[in-house]
Amino acid sequence: MTIKKDPAIKPWMEELWAWADKFELSEEQVPRDADALLALTELKAMDKNITEVPKSIGNLKNLKTINFDENHELKSLPESIGKLINLEELHLKASSLKKLPKSFNRLINLKILNLEQNYDLKKLPENIGELANLEELILSEVPLKSLPDSIVNLDNLRVLDLCCAMTVNQFPEDMANLKNLTKLDLQSIDLYDFPSWILELSELTFLSLNEV
Repeated sequence: MTIKKDPAIKPWMEELWAWADKFELSEEQVPRDADALLALTELKAMDKNITEVPKSIGNLKNLKTINFDENHELKSLPESIGKLINLEELHLKASSLKKLPKSFNRLINLKILNLEQNYDLKKLPENIGELANLEELILSEVPLKSLPDSIVNLDNLRVLDLCCAMTVNQFPEDMANLKNLTKLDLQSIDLYDFPSWILELSELTFLSLNEV
């Protein structure tokens, strides 16, 4: 007897479900129903010992929030994440990312990016300035060697947290272009001189930095 397979179930769904089973993600976190999976808007899997993310995640076109905080062995994200054009929040605190995908600039609706405590991340993509709707960029305790020049193109950025990003002490030119910045945290960064561009940030209401 031949069992007819549900045509609504695609191979990528089976891959995603196998991944969810491997890391013991619940039905609520990753629905095992095709229609519910396609409608998923939030994927929250914090502290689940996730070590990999399947490329099939790029098919979850309705996702608005991904939270993979505290997955300490997560070292990379698939290029397919760039297909998630409706994504608004991406939380990756305390992962082990070494770099971000080249496709990252396609996340045109991203508003919040949290990379706090990614101790193996030494640089951001040069095209990060293409994230035109980004409002919060959390980089505390990320040992960046520099910031991409394109960061000054983030016109909607309101929060820039570089607290304890110990190796950053020079900034791109035209940082004053970040006119909508309201919070700037430079605590524990060794600054040789007071950055004069800060005085041009007319919307700034919170500033934290060491004495210079």
